[in-house]
Amino acid sequence: MESRENRFAGFGWLERSQERVEEYVEELVERGELKRKDSRHFIKRVMEQARGEREEFRTIMREILTDTLSAAGVATQAELAELNARLERLEKKVKQSVSGGGPPVRRKAPAKKPAGKKSVKSKAAAKPSAGKPASATAKKTPGKKPSGGKA
Repeated sequence: MESRENRFAGFGWLERSQERVEEYVEELVERGELKRKDSRHFIKRVMEQARGEREEFRTIMREILTDTLSAAGVATQAELAELNARLERLEKKVKQSVSGGGPPVRRKAPAKKPAGKKSVKSKAAAKPSAGKPASATAKKTPGKKPSGGKA
């Protein structure tokens, strides 16, 4: 009987449903190629072998697909889940900073100007702010005291 099971495997019988295997075994019994008392045991062995080979096939296919997708640079579900979590955290920070709640988002310092060039303040920037007298905004610098003519 072992050779018949291998023959079934060779012709793809192991991938067929149990119902089809049972139908074929019944034909074998009717033609006298298999005894009725052996038929149930035969079906059971064929189906067990089919399940084992099917699982082995699935495992091999998963490995091949995983390797192929990885080589192509396709992200895994775990990587996508990690990126989604990171995106949600960033969206939350942006919403907090826009609404004024929570700590501000850190920003990069502006680029420094090249050395040798000095910025020129405009006259408007040098004027005192509106509503305050010039003496209040003017910066006093320590200097020489007037001596009153005596040296």
